[in-house]
Amino acid sequence: MLKRGCLVAVLMVAVLPRCLATTDGRTLPERWWQFARNPAVRDLIFEEDIPPELRKKSPHAWVTHLHRSAEGEVAVWYAGDLGFVSFGTDSLHNLSKSPNRGWNFNAFPYFHEGQFHLVGGYGFWRGHADDIVFLETRGEWERVGHSEGLPTLENPARHWTFRMKSGEIGRLDWTVTAEYPDRTGVIWTAPAGGGAWTPSWEIPALTGAASIIRMYDLADHLLLGMHNGGVIVVEKASMRCKVVLHSSEWMKLRERQRDVDCTVHFTDRVEFWVGATLLATLDVDTLLGQIPNTPWQPFAIPTDPATWTTPTDPAPQWSPWLVAAGGVAVFLAGLGLGMQGRRKRKSAFEPLEVDLADLELSPAMAALLALPKQTITIAEFDALITGVREEGAEAIRSRRARLFKELNDEAVALFGYALLDRQRDPEDSRSFVYVVRPLPRWVRRDPRA
Repeated sequence: MLKRGCLVAVLMVAVLPRCLATTDGRTLPERWWQFARNPAVRDLIFEEDIPPELRKKSPHAWVTHLHRSAEGEVAVWYAGDLGFVSFGTDSLHNLSKSPNRGWNFNAFPYFHEGQFHLVGGYGFWRGHADDIVFLETRGEWERVGHSEGLPTLENPARHWTFRMKSGEIGRLDWTVTAEYPDRTGVIWTAPAGGGAWTPSWEIPALTGAASIIRMYDLADHLLLGMHNGGVIVVEKASMRCKVVLHSSEWMKLRERQRDVDCTVHFTDRVEFWVGATLLATLDVDTLLGQIPNTPWQPFAIPTDPATWTTPTDPAPQWSPWLVAAGGVAVFLAGLGLGMQGRRKRKSAFEPLEVDLADLELSPAMAALLALPKQTITIAEFDALITGVREEGAEAIRSRRARLFKELNDEAVALFGYALLDRQRDPEDSRSFVYVVRPLPRWVRRDPRA
């Protein structure tokens, strides 16, 4: 079933041609046509089978990209192929004379002063963050920004690049993982239209963060999908964020990422399609609705506070006096947090706390955490098994083992570590008990605490 932004497109399909004709004998499939002509779509990425006569040595599908600016400018191009560029959606007219192919897979698109730009990507065994602009009158590309000064680009894909609310181009350099959650990061910025990259924002240690798999650039927010099943929602205007520790939609997408053949960016959500079936949706309002009581926390702090305008939020999580005081106040406040182990940069802000009731838990996990004790017997553990019980001791043991693994997998996704441990019963060495490890300090069992 198509959702809000697709309704207009569905109505359009009734009066428009079934396929988008091209000047090179190709057409856009009908199932993508509704998205291409929908003015609410900001970005569209879809796969299409390569015609046999064009396959040459590559069996892979075409990956076609469409980008629509806030002003309604539209560009269509093929992944990694600078030899095809078209503007508008009435038909595809190739305006490029470039012979270059394979130069910038996963490049980030944007329009500036009426000209179409691509930033970064991977090709010819190198990742880069160069900014190239298409010169329509000449049918050629020209480099207007370079990657000099940036750290080594281990992952040059477009999901690390985004459009700032200021109009600048931003790029994440953040290697946080579940094993090293205190790692800080940097946001580099470059002027729209081309120029040098500058480290402009610091990302403090962020409670609940883990390895970032994907970043989706929406009009007012960034969505960062994490390896542990969570999603970070970043508000671009204030550079604050909330962490959704478990998203069923994101987990569903992770499991079937390779099946997705169409990704559609709207203003406030991203849809993922497998053929004509909507697989998953990452929606800003839905994600924030999962954690209504969770406070915003700073995602990034400007390296030069004098250039930053305090957010107009009536209850900002970073104080106006801190911004006015600048880097000295940040430094002094950071010292107050103390240093543990090796020397590391600390955030001057309080860590995020999450109410247990706000987490999306499976019925078995909710029942486990509702138990009043940390050591439970086999019989008490068996009571957590839901659904139809299998007959026979062997069947019960098998189901018990599966539940043990499922609960620990869920705990790793939520909290970053396994919650259950199986140990010998100290009162009967022939039997076992299950020990429930304490929850992280940032999870509150009682919302009134």
